Amino acid sequence: MMTTLLRRALWLTGVLAMLSGIGQLQAQSTIQRTYVIGAGGAPATDGMVVINGTFGQSAIGPVASIASINQQGFWYSIPVGTSGVEESPIAGAVTGSGVRLLQNIPNPFTESTEIRFELPRSTSVSLKLYDNIGREALTLVEGNREAGAYSVRVGAADLESGQYVAQLIADGTRRTIVMVVVK
Repeated sequence: MMTTLLRRALWLTGVLAMLSGIGQLQAQSTIQRTYVIGAGGAPATDGMVVINGTFGQSAIGPVASIASINQQGFWYSIPVGTSGVEESPIAGAVTGSGVRLLQNIPNPFTESTEIRFELPRSTSVSLKLYDNIGREALTLVEGNREAGAYSVRVGAADLESGQYVAQLIADGTRRTIVMVVVK
């Protein structure tokens, strides 16, 4: 007989497979691909099975029953494509603009990394870095830029270890990449 924890683990495995791009979530012909950043998890066991990870946001902190105590945290969903780059048009904007945001190099990084982006024409540009709970960590570029290729060096000195999302908004297009700081 399967324990409740094992059933939850199998369900969680299926959910994580769908959210990581292995599967796809569909609702009304819309496909959404996301990465999930979990925080606050700890080992959970019922004596037979031990699972390390975050179990969702039904509760944050310890949740106890007669058979087990689970440490639960939260999930933060980051929309990204399977290639690590996501483009989503901004409402009312012209699409197919040719704006490119390239994956940072190196990634992961300990001291600094380089983010490159390309603009097909002069436009207003915003390039910001967000932490794993969606707070703005840094504004890297803000203002008008001419058509061309740009490179921005990001230092890790003011950043904590963890995953960050770099978001470029330019010429009516939003693009994101996921970056990892390791200290």
